[in-house]
Amino acid sequence: FFDGYAAGTWPRYYKPAAKKGTPVTKDGIRELTSWDFVEVVQDPGSSVLVEFVSANCSNCDEFAEAYGTVARRVQELKQKGKSLLRHVVIARIDQSANEHSETVRGTPWMKYWPRGKKKRPLDVESRSVDFIINFLEEHAADEEEGHSAEL
Repeated sequence: FFDGYAAGTWPRYYKPAAKKGTPVTKDGIRELTSWDFVEVVQDPGSSVLVEFVSANCSNCDEFAEAYGTVARRVQELKQKGKSLLRHVVIARIDQSANEHSETVRGTPWMKYWPRGKKKRPLDVESRSVDFIINFLEEHAADEEEGHSAEL
């Protein structure tokens, strides 16, 4: 028991969906687990948009296509050299299989962690692809200005 804790193999939560391992990205969406959730959202070099979903959630299934579109558009913009979104990570966590410490008001729910050292998440309540892309671009521009001011 204590050896596992000291070795860092003791789970942060009781219900991680998978064992600690290589991060999985599907269609541009980083699949988070209890093991890597905090590490990813608190990375000071990345802005992270996380969709919180649950198994057997019909609204999550309905929104999955739109969220996939957001991920593809962000990837396309990155490939086109859209510098504002180069630090953006699009992620998802299945709450029914993974524990986390965030408060969400339903599923699907989105939260955005801006780039920087002291990250506090922002709720993203719109489900419009265009709104989400504009939200990411606006916040990335603000973060770029703030990051430049820190240097």
